[in-house]
Amino acid sequence: MSNENTVFQSLAIIEEKIREKLTVEMLAESLNFSKYHYQRIFRNAVGDSVMRYVTGRKLTLAAADLAETEDNILDIALKYGFESHEGFTRSFRAYTGVTPKEYRKYHSSVSSPNTKAEKGKIFMLYSKSADEMIRELNSLIVKAKETAGYLRKNKDSDSQLASYSDFWDYIADKTDTMADALTSTLERITSITKCPDEITTRFIIVKTIEDAVFQLNLISFQSGLMVSRARPEQRQAFCKLCEQLDVLSHEARIKSAKIVEFFNELSAMIFGDIRKNAKQRIDAAVARGREAVKKPEGNTQYSYIAEEIENIVKEISFTPLEDMTADLLEDWVFRLDIISFSADMDALRSPLCKPMLNGISEFREKLSEAAEFFRSLSEDIIRSFEEGNKTAVLERTERKRYGDLAFQENILLFCLKGEAQKLERYLSIEQKALFNNIFEQMDTVIRLANHGDITPLVQKEMAVLTREIYSKLSAVTEELGDYGSAVGYIAEELRHCSIFRCVVEHGENVWLE
Repeated sequence: MSNENTVFQSLAIIEEKIREKLTVEMLAESLNFSKYHYQRIFRNAVGDSVMRYVTGRKLTLAAADLAETEDNILDIALKYGFESHEGFTRSFRAYTGVTPKEYRKYHSSVSSPNTKAEKGKIFMLYSKSADEMIRELNSLIVKAKETAGYLRKNKDSDSQLASYSDFWDYIADKTDTMADALTSTLERITSITKCPDEITTRFIIVKTIEDAVFQLNLISFQSGLMVSRARPEQRQAFCKLCEQLDVLSHEARIKSAKIVEFFNELSAMIFGDIRKNAKQRIDAAVARGREAVKKPEGNTQYSYIAEEIENIVKEISFTPLEDMTADLLEDWVFRLDIISFSADMDALRSPLCKPMLNGISEFREKLSEAAEFFRSLSEDIIRSFEEGNKTAVLERTERKRYGDLAFQENILLFCLKGEAQKLERYLSIEQKALFNNIFEQMDTVIRLANHGDITPLVQKEMAVLTREIYSKLSAVTEELGDYGSAVGYIAEELRHCSIFRCVVEHGENVWLE
């Protein structure tokens, strides 16, 4: 029995004694291995250190107890060998992304990393990246749920807030909806570790997360805009509520970026393994083909069969993996069917020669297995076989980045037009004209950001226009006084939004500072 299989047997020992104080020495001794040798082969087989795996199993079981029982958190901690509530909480949060208390409260929304004793080596290696994503999502989901709860609890804590009670209920409901959208992605991430081919759904998963994050950002922005329209004394009362949404929005952006990084790691690993698996299947078919060529050798009666099989073997061998397709493999299988038919006819006439022709069916079987494997792969995976192909990497191209930035500014333009209409009766002719000029300039920046080729000249033009827009908005905000607070809010959002930072960073003068 291999060392690796022996290590996986040791997982049963860990399960049996999971509530005890396990040590590397104890586990190594149970397998008659040295501590050093056991640690090395365990990491190679499982993809993690012995004690990290043991701790993960303890925390997974503790998570189940938190969800399924009403046992005291300290009792659960002691049950699995943790010496204090604080130490258990620290380890649990590091492992799941949330505290034991939060997990118990929100376990139907969050997830425990999928460390199971029966997992195979590949499953375990893939799960490491998936678990990191689950941790980040758990933390974000709980933060969103807690924020929604905070809004509902504090919406009437000040007399100034009473008239906005329905508004804050609406914002809390929207925040909860986004948390639910994030929850729906947890199961899909876990399914990838069970079925690596599901990695092709990563774009859908990331889009779902990014859409939820965008909505959280929009919730924060719209809340701030709504509050900016309130009376000065009310704005102060709203500060803490808006701060909670701002913090959630900020954390959502950071965690979304981290999840994409973990998906890149997982994708690269899975695509690499699939590529390796595909090559092994092709190599196995070629090896069987070469054996089939050797069997009829020395018998000139079947040299035409050997020659045609050799031609197929050479064609397969000379076809790069990135050019290999299921259709191409099936064409070779079809040609083998023709050869096999002829060989069967010859074998019927000369039964003594049949053993020399058996290799053809074995070659065909391996080639059919390879064709079936390639048929099961998506185009996305096939494209990843190309050397240097970036299919596995979820990254924003320069073009896509500027497109997203244009979309952000378009939202600001939409909101600014709405504010200008609300303020119309307070605006002078000159101020109305100024707003129209600002609209035109913002529209120009949006068109430039959507331009096919973002050259340094285009970036500079965007920077100049954006600076002018901000200056004009700041000026009209000051002129309007309290009536202009919402316009000022939009101006500051423009100043902090990605497109503004992007154009000034590429311009000659970084004037934000």
